[in-house]
Amino acid sequence: MAAAKPRPSDFSPIPVNEFLTRTGIDLARIPGCEHVELIVSPRDIARVEDIALMRNEYRNQLLESVGLAENRGQQLYRDRAIHQLLIDPRDLVLGQRYVYRPNYVSIVEELRDLFEGFGVRGGFTQFFACRIVGQDLEGHRVLAHFLPPILERHGARLILMDGVHRNYLARQAGVSIECLVVDNVVAAFPCSTRRWETIAVTDVKPPNIEDRYFDLDRGLFRDVKYIGIDG
Repeated sequence: MAAAKPRPSDFSPIPVNEFLTRTGIDLARIPGCEHVELIVSPRDIARVEDIALMRNEYRNQLLESVGLAENRGQQLYRDRAIHQLLIDPRDLVLGQRYVYRPNYVSIVEELRDLFEGFGVRGGFTQFFACRIVGQDLEGHRVLAHFLPPILERHGARLILMDGVHRNYLARQAGVSIECLVVDNVVAAFPCSTRRWETIAVTDVKPPNIEDRYFDLDRGLFRDVKYIGIDG
């Protein structure tokens, strides 16, 4: 078992029965997950006991459960093709106005420690989707999902939906990064998009969500935390 240094997140833990309701995934039927009580953020795991790659079936079912913040029943990735591809981050556009320095510093300083002792040799640009099982600070048996950054394909555009800070670091280093690409998403993206050159780096996240994105339409916001994805 590897001891982690949890950095408290703003993720609300999901009881395992509620996770089943939200995603249709029955963890009791998955070897190694039978005794999981809560789904948490990777940052909330205090002791890592096991790390397992996700089968594509599990990964896709998880992603197909993503809904809109104001209409979670509208599962916009259902029946869409999902691929894992090596992406040059310079080719992406994004809707987030800022990159937060504490977030990307934590990737550099803490992410590697989370996977210590499990034979993970690649850096953060080479990770595949995986399940992390362990304990939180209260001793609960918990599970966290760690996925590559998620991109949406809208026509000719590849839009960065989740994983801004990993892509920012990859861009700064001049390297490509493994990403999950959801093809032909029909629902409009929740904000207008820009290229990296217009994105600012800041130490403090604006308190109002409308100030964090370009022309945000909150009704179209993708609620990935609701189905257990955080980072």
